[in-house]
Amino acid sequence: MWTLVIMAIGTIVLCGVAYKCLDSMNGAAFFVGFLSSIAALCGGAFLALCSWGWIASEHEARLINQQLGTSYTREDLFFASGYIDEVREMHRKRIELNGDLMQDKD
Repeated sequence: MWTLVIMAIGTIVLCGVAYKCLDSMNGAAFFVGFLSSIAALCGGAFLALCSWGWIASEHEARLINQQLGTSYTREDLFFASGYIDEVREMHRKRIELNGDLMQDKD
């Protein structure tokens, strides 16, 4: 969360520097400031999207560990949740029944 706040402040500062360089007619500095501002905005958006999954994986790990008695960590679920699901599916016991269960017995 604090990383996002720091990135937002940094982006505002970069935009201000770029605007100030535009006033002084320094085109190269404006161009670098403008590109840095765009990169900071894209990085902040990417970080915001990743941080949502990171925070959610902590709660998901807590719930799964309570329900199943496992000891998954936040990192396990964030980086390898697909693998964990595949392993649980392979180890699940299945009962296959042939025939109609609702048929009347005479």
